[in-house]
Amino acid sequence: MTLLTTSRTRRTLAALVALSAAVLVGPAAVLVGPAAHADVTWSVVPANADVTWSVVPANTGGPDGRTAIDLELAGGQQAVEHVAVINRSTEPVVFGIDAGDGYLTSKGYFDMRPSGVEPVDGGSWITVPETVTVAAGATSVVPVTVSVPTNATPGDHPAGVTASLETVSGQVRVQNRVGVRLNIRVTGDYVAKLSVTGVSAAYTASWNPFTPPAPSR
Repeated sequence: MTLLTTSRTRRTLAALVALSAAVLVGPAAVLVGPAAHADVTWSVVPANADVTWSVVPANTGGPDGRTAIDLELAGGQQAVEHVAVINRSTEPVVFGIDAGDGYLTSKGYFDMRPSGVEPVDGGSWITVPETVTVAAGATSVVPVTVSVPTNATPGDHPAGVTASLETVSGQVRVQNRVGVRLNIRVTGDYVAKLSVTGVSAAYTASWNPFTPPAPSR
């Protein structure tokens, strides 16, 4: 099972916001940030609380064994997918659900923009509920609607969906995100275009007809 996990820290001192984010895919971790952070409405728990959860691709009945969601759609098409949020804790938890743009790091690992960054590509095509409440030891299936714009550029538009929970310790809040990768591919052909402007040519004739003309600079 491949999971995407991220965490972000904010110090609540007046208007000062200091954040960091980490993404873990497989065995490696990559740090990203800083980023802006909006107020959240889901659960805030003590830092020492034992809250464990996971998020996996699913169908309407629950987890379906996939490690990522692969979609191939034409511009203007829509698809409804699902993710399962599994609460492995002993208490019910309200998780925040979010969608965002994805990208590959310089080392080839999949990463997601921090949740405070407004998505502008594949992540902006995804609609999810703001929160989901999951009972202790239970699983909730969350619908994920992907609507591709009619003018979307053919090619790959990586994105992700996360379930988030904030923990608080003193004046420090940490947002922990666990999510699923969406590989969105828009069908269609690339149109190669070449535009050449400002081209000129000239030469200087030689008095000797057997001597080639001198190039002009």
